[in-house]
Amino acid sequence: MKVNVFTSVVVALLLFATNSSVVKADSDAVLYHNVEKTENVVSTTYFKGDVKNNNLVPFKKKVNTLNEQGAFVSKITYIWNESSKNWTPSNMMVYTYDGTKVMSVARYAWNESAKAWGNPEKASYSYNEDGTSVQ
Repeated sequence: MKVNVFTSVVVALLLFATNSSVVKADSDAVLYHNVEKTENVVSTTYFKGDVKNNNLVPFKKKVNTLNEQGAFVSKITYIWNESSKNWTPSNMMVYTYDGTKVMSVARYAWNESAKAWGNPEKASYSYNEDGTSVQ
């Protein structure tokens, strides 16, 4: 069951990232995104603003690393720091697998004062012999 939910969330995120180039934000600002793909990395940069007036400001960047099977190895989210004009890490998710089955997911939050990732929050998954998730 946990794997089905996890898979559904991953599919939903992929659909969101690929379906539209314009979405509404909570603040009613229009968000645009640009997707760059290399062999095993998909980087999506989100911008806020008005494209007609060339007034787009970086907002958020997500860098997803994939394994040979196309499954996520890591996802890192960055937030644009307007004052320093650079990307500041926000959080990172790291996935481990046994074959094609997700065994664990670790979420790390960025500690700005230490300039390092904090201790992870972890979720582990177990499976029966038939490959179904154990509750």
